[in-house]
Amino acid sequence: MKRLDDALERRTHARVRCPLDCSLLIGGRSHRGLLKDASPTALLVETDGELPPSRDAIVVLHHGGGRRLVLEAAIPFRRTAPRSLAGVTGDALVLRLIDPPAAYLTWVEAETRGARP
Repeated sequence: MKRLDDALERRTHARVRCPLDCSLLIGGRSHRGLLKDASPTALLVETDGELPPSRDAIVVLHHGGGRRLVLEAAIPFRRTAPRSLAGVTGDALVLRLIDPPAAYLTWVEAETRGARP
């Protein structure tokens, strides 16, 4: 029997948990973030502080030996942490990637397989 959470799952791509430092450029300001998970089409990024209202962002992922991946993304919605977790965790942004580069797709695929590019 399928688990209920499996039956309700709407994602079409597997996500990979990969905590990485990242930078966000939103509304003309730079913000620090932590990538929580990634897929070929989206990212979940935890961030602290107030973010300006915006519908788009530039995300810079910092990974492996000073390498960087620069991604363009849309912000369909923001997930706010419950008050009970205030100070323990930041808010999270779901970012839909816009035309992700081949290097990013290769990286996500390698992370999914457990291999490092």
